[in-house]
Amino acid sequence: MNQGKQKKALLPYQTSLRASKGDPIAMETVIGYYRPYMATLAMRESVDDGGHCRKGTDIEMMRRLEAKLTAKVLLFRAE
Repeated sequence: MNQGKQKKALLPYQTSLRASKGDPIAMETVIGYYRPYMATLAMRESVDDGGHCRKGTDIEMMRRLEAKLTAKVLLFRAE
């Protein structure tokens, strides 16, 4: 039995379609859906003045990932 991860519901197609047409609420839903994955990608280790390693989310990287996702969603065209 897999107790570690639970399946996440898929993002509804209609939400993606509305986001690609510029709906700001749908776009925020899409970004929110992918935010945990983007936060994982943006994790960075840093060393403080005391020599201790710390992990944290690189906010600049998160903003770049959000901007790239937004651009790609707006380019999406349904056939």
